[in-house]
Formats: sequence, C-alpha cells, structure tokens
Amino acid sequence: MRQALYVFLLCGAGAVCAQNDVDEDGSTAAEQADFIKWGPASKELGGQASVQWLSQYFFRGLRFSHNDVLQQEIGVWYAGFKARGFFSYDCNPDEYSEADFTGSYSYALNESTAVEAGYTFYGYPHRMYGKDKKDRQGYDIKDTQEIFAGVMGVTDYLGASVYGYYDFRDGTGALWEFALGKSLDIDHFKPVTLKPYVRASANLNCRYFNDATEFSHSILTVGLPLHLTDHAVLSGSLNYQWGWQGWVEDDWYAQVGVTLRF
Repeated sequence: MRQALYVFLLCGAGAVCAQNDVDEDGSTAAEQADFIKWGPASKELGGQASVQWLSQYFFRGLRFSHNDVLQQEIGVWYAGFKARGFFSYDCNPDEYSEADFTGSYSYALNESTAVEAGYTFYGYPHRMYGKDKKDRQGYDIKDTQEIFAGVMGVTDYLGASVYGYYDFRDGTGALWEFALGKSLDIDHFKPVTLKPYVRASANLNCRYFNDATEFSHSILTVGLPLHLTDHAVLSGSLNYQWGWQGWVEDDWYAQVGVTLRF
C-alpha cells in the first residue's frame, strides 16, 4: 500500500508538470496563491512575519528537536527578490538551535504560476543532538549551505510544486520534493475566511548526507488557516511523516501559528 502511495505522489506531481508547464508550488495550494500574489507578482515592497509552535520538529526526514519548539520567521520581498530569516527555539533545552538565512528570486509566469531559485545558509549554534548515524535523535550536523530551484502554481483544482535542493557543504547531496495540495475558501463568516487544505509531498533523497535513499519520505498535512484580514492569519495543522526505508521516523506532529503580512 505504501509503495502504491509513493508512486501516486511522484507520478501525480509529474503529471501536473507535464500537463501544465506553467503550473506548480511549495507549501499549500492556498499559500501558493498567496505567495504568488504577495511575492513575485507584486511590484510593491512587502513582507511577512510569523511565529509558530510545533510539537516536534522534523526537517528533510531528520528529527531536529527532542521536544516542542517555537519558530520565528521574517521575510521581505520586492519585484521578485526575497530575503528571509528563520529561527528555531528548542523548548527543552531552552536554547536557539537553528538560524537560517535565504535569498531568492521568483518570477511570475502568470497570476497562478511562478518559478523560483535561491540560496540558503543553515546555522546550527549548538550543532545537532546525535553522535552518529545510528542515533535517531539526529546527526552531529554543522553549519551548511544549499542552492535550490523550483516551479510552483495553483489551478482551480490543485496546487502543485517540484523543487530541487543541493547541499554543497556539510550535507553534500541533493533532495527532490514533489508536492500536491488542495484548499478551499469558506467565506460564510465574513470578514473571516477559512482556508482548509490537504497537502501531500514525496521527498526523494539523492545522496543527501551521502546516503542513497535512506532519508526519502512522505508527509501528509491537514491544515486550517483562519484569515482574519488580508494581513493577519491564524493557522493550525496536523502532520504525519513516514519513511520509505526505515531510517526516517514514522511520526506525527502538530503546528499552531500566527502570520502578519505588511
């Protein structure tokens, strides 16, 4: 059953790419449309700041926390250029465990589609918790860097994306993400709008951290963003990830957050 789901996710994303060269994305169908609207499609200076709580923190299939975390993000964009800072605070022990900085350029092909390419620096002030690859709490990861590129878009029926990431320092390897998402707009409670969504992704490891496929995994997310205004969003989601070969932990985690756009 799992193998069939993997094939469905990969082929589904590939089919969207093949049918709509001008059609794909990265988070959820709703966030895709918002990103294109607020980001590369806008010629005005804009940005957003967010704070979220996660019951557990996983990244690229690896566990990056012992317990819950508080994460902050701030980003600004202008005419397709975007700068972003991301910070993760581990609630036990009480310390900042990650600080990332991303610069990218996005180009809107039309109102519902964009392409993006960029660079990210990943900083780990206290390294990671694991001593070796057999410690499932994580690797002893040093600061690292990667480049990425992708295509994203949203239609009336689905949002989709294909992204490729290449780590050229500590991780030394590549990872592909294929994602599909569907969201609804429920505006019966105006001025508040509910935008529930479902998102599924297949994450294919290609020598990332010098492993062939051990970190390949899938993630299923069910979320309920509450758009209070055009500039304020409350969000919550339940997420489940499972590994394809046993190295990635099968586990779920919850998320609650608030985003302000300016």
